[in-house]
Amino acid sequence: MRFYIVDDDKTTRWILAEIIEEGGLGEVVGEAENGAQIDSNLLRMKRVDILLIDQMMPERDGLETIRQLQDFQGKIVMISQFSSEEIKEEAYALKIEYYITKPIVRNEVNRILTNICEMIRKEALIHSITQGVLGYQSGRLMEGQKGK
Repeated sequence: MRFYIVDDDKTTRWILAEIIEEGGLGEVVGEAENGAQIDSNLLRMKRVDILLIDQMMPERDGLETIRQLQDFQGKIVMISQFSSEEIKEEAYALKIEYYITKPIVRNEVNRILTNICEMIRKEALIHSITQGVLGYQSGRLMEGQKGK
């Protein structure tokens, strides 16, 4: 999987990258200090599967950034030192997968990211099977029309 980390705290970015790489979950293809440094085009160009984003950042916070990324096709995990129910509700309404509260607990983050990676693999498999079935049905339909 391909990860992008957005957090104003360099240590947090380093810890998250270490968890991803040591856990064999994939590779970190980019990092940013705040949400103003990323957009959908960048994430698409980097082929990002999972975006890890802090809520409280200078310039543009996590929620505002997610609003700007409505066409991002990957999964989003929000990370914050605040566990306000209002912020969590808004984040989930914006379609994040998980909300992690700091301080970062390695086992928890590893488990969450492993689950998301597995979800992405299953979705890709289902998509592949569906496309195969549709292609097969389309081919059969074409054969049936040729026979008439």
